[in-house]
Amino acid sequence: MKKLLLISYYFPPCGGAGVQRWLRIIKWLDKLGWDISVITTNNGDYPVIDDSLIDKVSNSVKIYRTKTPVFGNFYKKVSGDKKNIPFGSLETSSNDSLLKKILFWIRINLIIPDARLIWNKYAYKQAKELLINNKFDIVLTTAPPHSTHLVGNRLKRNFNITWVTDFRDPWSEIMYLQLAGQSKISRSINKYLEKKVVKNADLNLVVSDFIKDQLPAGFKETFTNSFDPDDFQDKSYQRSELFRIKYIGKITAGQDIDHAIKAISSSNINHHKLEFSFVGTYQSCPTLDTPFTIRNIAFVQHNEAINEMVNSELLVLLINDYEGNEGMLTTKLFEYIGSQVPILCIGPKNGNAAKIISSSDSGFVAEYNDIEASKLYIQSIYQSWEKNQKDFVNNSELFSIKEMIIDLDNMFININKK
Repeated sequence: MKKLLLISYYFPPCGGAGVQRWLRIIKWLDKLGWDISVITTNNGDYPVIDDSLIDKVSNSVKIYRTKTPVFGNFYKKVSGDKKNIPFGSLETSSNDSLLKKILFWIRINLIIPDARLIWNKYAYKQAKELLINNKFDIVLTTAPPHSTHLVGNRLKRNFNITWVTDFRDPWSEIMYLQLAGQSKISRSINKYLEKKVVKNADLNLVVSDFIKDQLPAGFKETFTNSFDPDDFQDKSYQRSELFRIKYIGKITAGQDIDHAIKAISSSNINHHKLEFSFVGTYQSCPTLDTPFTIRNIAFVQHNEAINEMVNSELLVLLINDYEGNEGMLTTKLFEYIGSQVPILCIGPKNGNAAKIISSSDSGFVAEYNDIEASKLYIQSIYQSWEKNQKDFVNNSELFSIKEMIIDLDNMFININKK
């Protein structure tokens, strides 16, 4: 039996986008006969909790939860921010306290590559115990947090393992470091660690071609995100009296929600029949003076988020506006495609997300400043809806994990033959 050891900071009951990629991959690798062990955290610093995701992990998967130091409570205490621990953003504003600004500067410039580094010694200790008594065909580290790859690098140095890294996001070029303005010295340290990891790994899996090209020299293969068709089996579209536009998930730095608001507001449609929903944004979005209803829903479990997607007429995808965003591919994009609901993507037309939307015939991409193009697309989807016609995505199966998993299985088998 083929054996995989996955090392991941984020794992159920942690919710949010960070767990979805490997949650579905290990499910389908399990179906292909892989014996899977997972080293993860015990009550880590998680963006949200979604206990329902635990039920998606097969009983055959062995889970090892280690001691996990956290800084969330410390951060809340010293920063005075009792609600928000920073996830995906390290920007500060003029309204923030001096202490918060100092904490963020320390995190950006002195804690490299990230604050989850404090988990590494516990993850390494658990991996060492397993490797002494077991032979794994693949040891895989997934990031963010990129500090997890340093565990893999140490294991590669000390044990005879086949090590695979998985890059769900860029490392030195990651969005929140660019927007926060990391110092040149700190950036050079990140680049040094990144270069060492990519060079030493037997295989580096990357979610997009653009990010793959950004990474240093090494053996790299693109394996995009996907959706799990099983998530949609018991979901069916139910028409409503309202034309429902939805944004699912967190809104982070660099995402232009105003573009969508302006495009909808200026569109030549009956706004009394329109509802724009923000689902799972973790905080209320600004309720602007709009001619249509805005619906805010707090975090929902993954199953309910899928149901919200399916029961929509249009889904909004926001690509963060920063240098290098051409490679940004969120889990949300693929679940949007799986829902077979048309997508309005606001982002670069030359990006990987745009290429995937085009190849799956799943929607339309508008540049950040092209509100007119978004308006026209919204009007076209609305007109179909008024005629009681439903626009569905045509080629969603291209990004189904059920179809893609064979390629990953073959990659793992071939890397072991080298």
